[in-house]
Amino acid sequence: YIFDRLDTGFIVYLLTGTLMFSFFSNATTAGMFSMYSNGAILSKVKVPKSLFVLSSNSAATFNFFLTLIVYFGFMLVCGVSIGPHLLLMVYPILCLIIFNIGMSYVLSTLFVFFKDIQYLYQIFTMLLTYLSAIFYDVKSFPDNLQFIFRINPIYQYISYMRELVMQASVPSFEHHIVCLAFSIGMLMIGLLIHKKTEQKFVYYY
Repeated sequence: YIFDRLDTGFIVYLLTGTLMFSFFSNATTAGMFSMYSNGAILSKVKVPKSLFVLSSNSAATFNFFLTLIVYFGFMLVCGVSIGPHLLLMVYPILCLIIFNIGMSYVLSTLFVFFKDIQYLYQIFTMLLTYLSAIFYDVKSFPDNLQFIFRINPIYQYISYMRELVMQASVPSFEHHIVCLAFSIGMLMIGLLIHKKTEQKFVYYY
């Protein structure tokens, strides 16, 4: 009502952004605490530390798939075109899952050494909400400011999903490469940081 967008298209637009961003926020927040909260186990039993990060992300992914059922319901009510093109929804979701895992590796490592990172991350996710164009259109901004949104991985995944669902069109090949590059890049960074520091974790539990 505030944005004068009472059409059904805006409902799907808003819900798409909200679901994707909530998935990112919930998965990475849970991943951040996964290593430290299982410190008692890790200090006594020799198990791969990465399993706890994967476990927390698996739980968040399962919850996300449950919310997708509601999302599909809204798509039907709002008259979204249903077709084979929707099978490509798997791609941005898979890229986001990989990105979440990489981000969780980074956050879980930082939290072991710096507990205050949880408060900084809350502020970061709040700011990131506004840079992900969840409830407004990026095209309303000048071209030179739109670049800020394009370098945001979460916005790339959201915009991919919106183009696929709302426009019933397959995003460009470049968009596929950008989404994959962000995911693989974050996973590599997360694994590198985790491997470099995991031997020191036991001193901070």
